[in-house]
Amino acid sequence: MEELTIELSQYGDVLAIKNDYVFTLLMKITDCQAKKVYKIIDIAASKVPDKEKIELMKNDDEFLLLILKP
Repeated sequence: MEELTIELSQYGDVLAIKNDYVFTLLMKITDCQAKKVYKIIDIAASKVPDKEKIELMKNDDEFLLLILKP
C-alpha cells in the first residue's frame, strides 16, 4: 500500500493509517473537484480490484477519507 500512498500524494497530503484489517488514507486536497475525486478512486481501484472494498467519504471543503477493507 506504500505504492498507493506515493501515487495519491500527487493529489494532496496523505496520512496513511494501517491496522491489521483496514487501511485508511486521510487526504487533504486544496481543490476537491469531482474530476479529481474520481481519479483518486480510479487509482485506488487499480490497487484494490474489488470496488466494494473501497469506501470514500468527502466533506465539502478539502478532506477525503479513503478506506480500503480486506
